[in-house]
Amino acid sequence: MNENERGRVDTLLLDGFIYTMERDQPHAEAVAIRDGRICALGTSAALRSIRTESTRVVDLEGRMVMPGLIDGHSHPTKGAIADLFSCKFEFTARPEDIARSLAGYVARHPDAQCIVGGRWGSGFFDKYALPSR
Repeated sequence: MNENERGRVDTLLLDGFIYTMERDQPHAEAVAIRDGRICALGTSAALRSIRTESTRVVDLEGRMVMPGLIDGHSHPTKGAIADLFSCKFEFTARPEDIARSLAGYVARHPDAQCIVGGRWGSGFFDKYALPSR
């Protein structure tokens, strides 16, 4: 990190175990963050030297930091609603599996005005020679 970049370090995480996922440097003791991105890894002593008055410093006290387990596309609410309130079956379901799911749903919800659900692939109706409308 050059001299101009030092003042731009927003956060330092020091005195921890940083799991880097990098083959050449699998772990470090400290990490410097600028604009939401890692800009330096190393020892706490080395990275303390780039601290400024505006740098937020977090003493990890030996705790571990690792890359986030982030799902970029998820629908937890939709899945929960499907489990609780719809007639759900797998994409691999055959017509007889769907008929069984529907019968079970109707038995559990005898007062339902309509049935919501359905999960089949685009070739389902052709595969089983079913009407497509």
